[in-house]
Amino acid sequence: MKKFVLIAFAVVFGLAFSCEEENNNQTEPRDLNVKNISDSGCKEFDIKCTKNESCVNYFTENAKYLKFKRTNAAFNCCIDYVIVESKLDSTGTITITERENAGYCDCICLYDIEYTMGPLDYGKYDIVIIEQSFDTLDFSLDFDYNTHGQYCEERSGYPWGY
Repeated sequence: MKKFVLIAFAVVFGLAFSCEEENNNQTEPRDLNVKNISDSGCKEFDIKCTKNESCVNYFTENAKYLKFKRTNAAFNCCIDYVIVESKLDSTGTITITERENAGYCDCICLYDIEYTMGPLDYGKYDIVIIEQSFDTLDFSLDFDYNTHGQYCEERSGYPWGY
């Protein structure tokens, strides 16, 4: 009988810890450090040179960070600066939100922006960039010491397809 009680106790004890471990894996998204945010200011529109797409070039910087160079991100034409926030969830999805501070002019123009985000462990990530216009850029990458690439999506509305 003592043997049965000890086995039952061991099973219950084991289940308690396995449930606790399972709950620990379901963590809240964590903020990533975003630094060195800069923008080009409102770019002059040139029908011969401006592509109708929003793009991101990315590459590893300082071993644990990703550098993003965004081309043709749309913001109000009179912003003071761009705000970038980033979260990493437990599934390996990085959600980056790009927004403007108070821009109150009645116009929109294209900007090039840059920022660095991390630190990250090496591995596969799904990237979702939410633009000020609520359009998104969605792509995957395999982050390591030599990651680099580009992703673009065509845009047809104002100010891209003007």
